This record gives sequence, C-alpha cells and structure tokens, in this order.
Amino acid sequence: MDMSRSRGKSRKTPGDWRQRWRAGVLVTALVGGGLAATATSAVASVAPDAPTNVVATAGDGQATVTWTAPASDGGAAITQYKVASQPGTASATVAGTETTATVTGLTNGVTYTFTVKATNADGFTSVASAKSAPVVVGGGTPPTKPDAPTGVVATAGDSMASVSWTPPANDGGAAIDSYIVASQPGSTTVTVDGATTTADFPGLANGTAYTFTVRAVNTVGRSLPSAPSAAVTPGGPASPPDAPTNVVATAGDGQVTVTWTAPASNGAAIQKYRVNVQPGTGYAETVDASTTKVFGGLTNGTTYTFTVRAYNSAGVSAASLPSNPATPVAAPRTAPGAPTGVTASATGNTATIRWSAPASDGGSPITQYRVTASPGGTSTTVSAPALTTRLNLFGGTYTFVVQAVNSTGPSAPSAASNSVHSVATMWSDFNGDGKADILARKPDGELWLYSGNGTGNFGSPAAKRIAIGWQVYDRILSPSDFNGDGRGDIIARKPTGQLYLFLGNGKGGFLSSTPTLLGSGWQGLDRLVSPGDFNGDGHTDIIARKPTGELYLFTGNGKGGFTNPAYRQISSGWQGLDRLISPGDFNGDGHTDIIARKPTGELYLFTGNGKGGFTNPSYRQIASGWQAFDRLLSPGDFNGDGHPDVVTRKSTGALYLYTGNGSGTFAASRQIGNGWGIYDILTGG
Repeated sequence: MDMSRSRGKSRKTPGDWRQRWRAGVLVTALVGGGLAATATSAVASVAPDAPTNVVATAGDGQATVTWTAPASDGGAAITQYKVASQPGTASATVAGTETTATVTGLTNGVTYTFTVKATNADGFTSVASAKSAPVVVGGGTPPTKPDAPTGVVATAGDSMASVSWTPPANDGGAAIDSYIVASQPGSTTVTVDGATTTADFPGLANGTAYTFTVRAVNTVGRSLPSAPSAAVTPGGPASPPDAPTNVVATAGDGQVTVTWTAPASNGAAIQKYRVNVQPGTGYAETVDASTTKVFGGLTNGTTYTFTVRAYNSAGVSAASLPSNPATPVAAPRTAPGAPTGVTASATGNTATIRWSAPASDGGSPITQYRVTASPGGTSTTVSAPALTTRLNLFGGTYTFVVQAVNSTGPSAPSAASNSVHSVATMWSDFNGDGKADILARKPDGELWLYSGNGTGNFGSPAAKRIAIGWQVYDRILSPSDFNGDGRGDIIARKPTGQLYLFLGNGKGGFLSSTPTLLGSGWQGLDRLVSPGDFNGDGHTDIIARKPTGELYLFTGNGKGGFTNPAYRQISSGWQGLDRLISPGDFNGDGHTDIIARKPTGELYLFTGNGKGGFTNPSYRQIASGWQAFDRLLSPGDFNGDGHPDVVTRKSTGALYLYTGNGSGTFAASRQIGNGWGIYDILTGG
C-alpha cells in the first residue's frame, strides 16, 4: 500500500521553484509470501522570507540590532539568524528564537548599516534584509543624504556624450556608493561607482540637444540632482541645417514679428537665424536658436514678406519659403495700464513703496511713475524703469497709489497699497512733493518757499513767494502736519501773544488766507520749537521757553489744537542757550530730540525719551564754533539719506547744510546758498 503524509507545504518563490526531496526511499519486504511496498513521504521546502524592520542602536565598539521575524519560514522552522555589518566583516549569529543580536568588534566613529539573513531547519537561507538606517558607533551624528554634485560638463560624440562632474563637498557623513547620470530629454540613466566622476552616456539621438544631471548616492539615499550641464548635441560629421519652415509674419506699428519652425540641424546645433525682408536688403539676426524675431524700422503702410536662414557650425541653410505678406500700421497710442501689486512699508516717517509695471504701455514707452500718498496727496515721481521709491510723510496712517506715465499721459491710479503708519516727526514739506523745504521771510513781510530737491539742494525754480503781510509776526514755525490732514502747516505768533495756525493745501499754498487762532498770551515765551511728536501720542507738539529758562511742552491734539491741559513744564535752566531747534530723531533711537546752542558756540544734543521728557543724562556736546551762525534751522531730512539734517546761515548770507549721520552727530557740511541775508526769519521746523 502507498502511504504518504505531508510535513510541509510547497511555496513558489519569485522566479523559480526551489525544492528538496528528503526521503524517497522505497522499502520492499516480503511479508507472508506477499510483496508489500512502503514509501516514506516526499516533503518539499524553500528558503524563508527575509527579516524586516531592521533597527540598529550604536554602542561603544558595538551595535545592538533588532528585527522582525520573516512572514514565511519557507516550510521549516527558523534555526538561526546572521547579522552582518557594512562596511567590514563583523557579524553575529543567534538562534532562530531570537530577534536581537549584538555585533562587536566595530570601530568607533565609523558609520555602519546592518542586514539580517534567516536560515531554516532544511538549511535554506533567505536573502539579506533591507539595510538598517546608518548609525555611528561610539556616538556621533548619523549620516544624511549627500549634497548634489557640481561642475557637470558634457562633451558630445557620435550618438553619445561623455559627462564629468565634481563630487559633492558634503557626502552626508557616509561614503558615496555611486553616481546616477540622467539625460534630458529622455528617461535613461547611467550608474557608475562612487570612486568615478566620469560616465559615457550612449544611445543618444544625433542632432538633438541634451543636458545632463548627476545625483550622488550613499547609504542613506540619493542627493538632489545637480545643476544641469550646458546643452550639447551629439552627431556625426555635421552639415548645414535644412531650411526653416512655416514662416509667419504678424504686423505691428513700424515692425513685424516673424516666427518659424526650426529645421533639422544635421549634426550640429543651430546657432542663430537670419531674417531677410523683401522689398529691401535689410536683415535681422537672432542671438541664439530662438524661432521668433521682431523686425523693426519698417514703414507703416508698406507690405513686406520675409525669408529665414538657419546657421550652424557647418554652414548656412537655404532660404525658407517667403512668409505671408504683412503690412505694418500705426497703432493708436493711449495712456498706459495702471501699475499693479503696490505694497508699502514704513520706518519712522519714511515709507518705501514698490509696484509692478502695467501689462500695457499704451503703445508708447513708460517714462515715469507717479506715487501719491493718501491722505494729504503728497506725491513724488521716479523715472522708468524704476519700480520703487521712498516718501517722507507726516505722522499718521497712509495708503499709496501709483500711476504710469507715457507720452500720452498718466494711467488710471493703481489699486491702493496696504496701509502703513508714519511716525509724527518734524518734517518741513510744504508743497507736498515728499522733500524737505525751507520758509524764509523778508522784513517787509513777503513769505517765500524754497523747495528742496531731496538731494541736499533746491529745486528749479528754487523760490516762490507764497504770502505777503507777514511782518506782523515775530515767530514763524513749520510744525509739519498740525491738524492731521496729511499736509504741512505753518504757525505764526504776533508780538502781542496771539498764536495762529495757517493750514497748508499740500501744494505750496494755504487752504485759506484766514488763519485759526490757537491761543493768546504767548508773548512771554522767547523761543518756540516744533519737534514733531515729542510725547509719543502720535500728534505734533510745540516746545516753548521762558526767558527765565523754564521749558514747556504744549501737546497737540492732532486736530489743529492743543490738549486739555495744553502744557506742562518739562525742564529748567535753559536760559543760557540762545538757539533751539528740533531736527526730529537725530540720534536714531526712535524719539524726537532737541539741539541747543550756547552764545559761545558750543552745540548740545538733548535726547528725548519719547514720553515728553529727556533721557538721563539728558544732553551731550556735539560741536563747537557755531557762534559764527546767526540762524539755525532743521527742515528734516534735506538730502534724502534718511537722517535729519541742520541748516545754518552766516551773517554774510551764506547758507550751509550740515548732514546728520543718524547717530547724533554730523557726517559732513557744505555751502548750499548765498544772498540769504535779505531774510530776517528762516524756518524749517
């Protein structure tokens, strides 16, 4: 009788069946005169699956490795596991009931990975598991993927290219195992070992331009691709290109745009194209292999056709077939489109505005951009193609619009920018152009505006008479924006003590010829200064001194008047100072300051604390020899470098600019005018 029983099940592994027949012995015996045949069972088994989830933990000269048993034992129980290190030959073997092993004999400071193999009772051994994550024995930072190779250079051959590169500066802490070279176009790659930095790339199409990238591979993984090589074109012996095809002409204003289809390059890359015009003998060349060329300088109303030739290193093609006829016509010119993407940021009282050029220039080149602030209408212009500018502003919250200007005129305003807040500091801009100005009065009462040009000098024309009859006032201040409408104002005092506010119109004049009375009794004060925002509430203030040396702060309410109570004493002992001015924030700490002079010429900086008082210590000497000047004033930032400046006058009428350095002293000085002796009052703050 044939008896069989199964000890295991047969399993097909990918690619082949691996079987072993263990007992196929046929035993024959005579029992009681008969023949009985008995066969042992035929049993088949295979190699187990590989272990999974291999994890290594580094120690001192060793590593502990754990894993998960394979999903299949191959039909026979697992009897052992063998753990191997890479690099090196260190290993450890444990029983099949274990899933942890310690590999000793490792070198501290070296990065290792580990694999595990399983062996079953029938003697079959699995393939190696996936590598563990790298660890550094003895401690250290585990490696990472390498950086990308650099300096990739390709040299074309016949249907191939030779590629070379420089290894990455950082291998990620693990030796480079290999490099993978890829071509574009195409999806083919070539792999070389980590000690090689060149590779031949076969199977390329002659006449096609290729670039190549290289990745470095270590035990952790692949780097990012390198920057591509310069394009090269494989080929055998080159010949001139075929003629371009599909030449199309599109007429414009005094020009025609010509396009075409690139021909076969015949073994050498096309270097350029030449476009010829008929009638005429003119031509235009591309600087590269572009298949578009704008042919300018044509006569509107004349009909033209065009032919194109291609050039490579072997020569020039035949001419293409002529294009369709095209007749340039004069395009109507309009104002440009509005600029887009207007954004603003502010530091102190200076706003920086940026924008993008409009999609349409209206048929005429954009020559400038006009930037306008709201409220107040302060504006400035910049020459195209600049797409950014700065505006100095009075204290308050502002948005900005930008207009593009061409020969036809300005565009519609852009959408408004985001809003920004400008610090209320001293800024003498009376005509709304964002540049500091100076006001001067003649003894006969004529008031003149000298417009600054933003670079430390005056515009053209420099002077403009803006009022008469001002001989009735003995003090004149330009306190920036005193009523919060975004325009520069003027405050004047009569000798009888009445203080008046003249509201500016932002264009170098006044909203009304009738001023607003701010208060009476100011005749007891011998010095008046407009510092901007001295107490940090966002509104412009006034500082006044009594002849006995007491210093008072009159706090503005931002609406063209004073708070209640209007003033408080902030210092004393100032009677020894004969000139007081405020340049705004002169030392760059974000708070408004005062500059004062002794009759003997010493100049002192009194640093404000931003809360309506002074720091401790409150002052320091910053200059000497200033007794030569009979007038001191500060219009703010007069030269456009972002720092407030001081202007002085000698009795001879010479005017000087002392440029602040933003740190509480002066960077330089220079003469900016003569003949200023005709004025008895100068003010810029």
